[in-house]
Amino acid sequence: MDWMGELPSWMQSYPLSTIAIPGSHDSGTFSLDPNGPFAPDQPKTLATILATFPCIARPIVYRWSVTQSLHYDDQLASGIRYFDLRVSSGPEVNQYSVVHGLYGLEIMSCLQCIRDYSTKHPSEVFILDINHFYDMQVSDHNALIRMIVSELGDLLVPAQASLESITLAGLWQTKGRVICIYQNSIAHFFAKFVWCSAAITSPWPNVTDKGKLISYLDTRYEMGPPPPRILYATQGILTPSTGVIVRHPMSSLKTDMALGATDTVLKWITSKEEDNWYNIVLVDFVNYEKFAAQIIALNRTKRAPAIVSFPLLFGHLQLVPPSGLDEPSKPKSGSCKVPEEARNEDSS
Repeated sequence: MDWMGELPSWMQSYPLSTIAIPGSHDSGTFSLDPNGPFAPDQPKTLATILATFPCIARPIVYRWSVTQSLHYDDQLASGIRYFDLRVSSGPEVNQYSVVHGLYGLEIMSCLQCIRDYSTKHPSEVFILDINHFYDMQVSDHNALIRMIVSELGDLLVPAQASLESITLAGLWQTKGRVICIYQNSIAHFFAKFVWCSAAITSPWPNVTDKGKLISYLDTRYEMGPPPPRILYATQGILTPSTGVIVRHPMSSLKTDMALGATDTVLKWITSKEEDNWYNIVLVDFVNYEKFAAQIIALNRTKRAPAIVSFPLLFGHLQLVPPSGLDEPSKPKSGSCKVPEEARNEDSS
């Protein structure tokens, strides 16, 4: 599905923060292994219970941890362009896998899918947000970044370029198609390849009730759009507490929370169609209600901002070839300082 090349011409020359982009929450959980070991992202109190009753707990954890049913390839085909990943070393030596209660596919699978899809759909741009890390030492971060660079190469958009100046029209003049946000301090030293957490703000509702979710989203929406130098992610998700899971062990995130939340959020979003400033919108189970198509359609009703305070031509971007990883670049002074509006809260 090629939808970015069909956007209004004015939108192609404005920052990516002005485009409504569909995303998936915990994108790799379709691959969680229901029979595999527990992942290290569990809260300590819950981890103790899991270790005591693993055979009973494992299927419960699986049902409440899966947030997507589509493979990366199918998510891409449906129009998803933002991928939310949490990564841990393991379960085997020299492996880096997606996690959410349990282990899923190695992150290499996601990188390969994006690379292959980009080859066939050169007008599409992707945002890869790696925002949680578990059991990762400095050597692991170095190895993972090397893996990302090796697989994506010159598809990576370097962080030296101001996010405010990154437009579709500009990117189409280069080979860059992937903005990889690596939310760990080591990203400061690899700005040629990955972006630090200052590039995005993604506030987490952390609620279990649809009414509270909409109230939270309303409050954030009324604050108005962030500056164009920052990507903004609207998390249309509900997060089960340990108590909810304990009270409903035979149920699942999908049936008890996720589908209802996605339906409610889509209705809320389309109610503001006429004057929307949505950027990234992510939900669970993106195959539900043709989610991606509905978010993409929001771009038809967007209006060009009245005041332009950022460069449109984007002719200055120089992509750096994937070399020099043995000598990480020093971060520019203040280049990765996280502005107040870009501070990311923890997410489920």
